[in-house]
Amino acid sequence: MAENIQPIVERMLKQIAAIKPRFDVVYDNKVLWEHFAKPIRNKLLESLSIETMPESVTVSCIKETRHEGLVSSTLSVEADNFPSRTMGLAHREDLTAPAPAVLFLQPLTRLEPYEESLARRLLDAGCVIATMDVCAVEERGTEAFQQFFAASALLGQTYLGRLVFDDCVAFKALAQQENVDASRIAVLGVGDSSFRAAALSCLENETTATVCAGGISLFRMILSKRAVSSWLDGQSLLMPFGFLQYADHGQVLACGVPKPLLVTSSKRDPNIPIAGAMESVGYTRRIYAGFVAAENVTHHIEDTDQPLNDAIVDVIAEFLEEKLK
Repeated sequence: MAENIQPIVERMLKQIAAIKPRFDVVYDNKVLWEHFAKPIRNKLLESLSIETMPESVTVSCIKETRHEGLVSSTLSVEADNFPSRTMGLAHREDLTAPAPAVLFLQPLTRLEPYEESLARRLLDAGCVIATMDVCAVEERGTEAFQQFFAASALLGQTYLGRLVFDDCVAFKALAQQENVDASRIAVLGVGDSSFRAAALSCLENETTATVCAGGISLFRMILSKRAVSSWLDGQSLLMPFGFLQYADHGQVLACGVPKPLLVTSSKRDPNIPIAGAMESVGYTRRIYAGFVAAENVTHHIEDTDQPLNDAIVDVIAEFLEEKLK
């Protein structure tokens, strides 16, 4: 980093560390929290540059294949102000419909081995698995993405906002499927998509349960840990602009009260401080307690440096199997 910028960065980090979010108060009274949750949601939408939430979506099947007892479908999804995207669905041939479903906030082409293992476990448990081809994920780090980001900035749009909007569209499309029980849809985010899962649960009341595997901490702590090179590669675009003045991870998670919530944390993750995760989940649990629902918040901490491993996959699968049954 250039020497003339370093003092500026240090001052900015001190400013960020000193920020006390406006809503960083534990409203353990149900009436008070419901009063303050609305402006948190509004500020989140504002920071994501989402003017209106998707009201309805149109879904059509492009292709369906059957292989080794599994049915895989590729769908085309359209909504107002939303370019057509593809969505992937998978379920067992002997599915008992309407069935519970899990929306993975990862593109199908980027499922890592542990994510594939978790998907297989949930398929065997009788769930429908869905993934959305969200905006520009495959192009991050390319010249085309830089142009896309610059154009979005000129239009007053944010990349994270586009992703969260896509997630909301994906949820509505999944809820429309005839073989899906719309009252039993969980949202799963891994790593960088964990905050998106929290945001979707905050903004969409109809989600049933939320899983954030890694990625949950405090914005100011994450910023102090992330290497500059990772930010230049697009990670910085996953911050909601200006939101820290109002709220942080804990408040967004708490907006999902009283829905079941599982946060898993990796004790040795170099980028996601465990202290921030514990503080955020602790805040959320206190809000849930005001709704007599503290038992609906689970925080599993694993001694690893990765967001997923065999043990975490087991914890997530067992949680979802229990909450979606």
